[in-house]
Amino acid sequence: AAACKAAQPFFWEVGNAERPLATGQSGTSGPDAQTKMALASASKWLYGAYVAQERQGQLTDEDIQFLTFQSGYTRFRICLPNQTVGECQASLLNGRGRIDKQTEGLFDYNGGHMQKHATLMGLGALNKDELALALQRGLRPIGLGWNINYSQAQLAGGGVGTAAQYSRFLR
Repeated sequence: AAACKAAQPFFWEVGNAERPLATGQSGTSGPDAQTKMALASASKWLYGAYVAQERQGQLTDEDIQFLTFQSGYTRFRICLPNQTVGECQASLLNGRGRIDKQTEGLFDYNGGHMQKHATLMGLGALNKDELALALQRGLRPIGLGWNINYSQAQLAGGGVGTAAQYSRFLR
């Protein structure tokens, strides 16, 4: 379809809880299931699942406020590759990690909510590689061989992986 051509190249997959049922790629040099790529905002699902797993499904009111983007930590812009979770959250680029009272209690789609929450979960001292290991350990029910990396210690957008690894997470 003409609308799909504008989005090329891309990889797609349809599956169920056990396995992929159909896959495909489109466009010249389109990615496949093993192509490593930025997960971008899909990283949010990884962190949300990590928190739910760590809390054994019993999220606190504070967890919910952060994970539904209502905490007020909305001055967040970007992490640098060599920063820790906490250094990124507290950087000048990110408003020194201060809350914005004008957005507190309101939905505001911003990575600062998860960045601050991660510091409260004890992940503040972790760099991007240590963060990846912590999430892999926390999401242990996915099984051995599951691997997600981070290009920066940014919970809401720094994930890197393959379609095969991400679909395994979703299953």
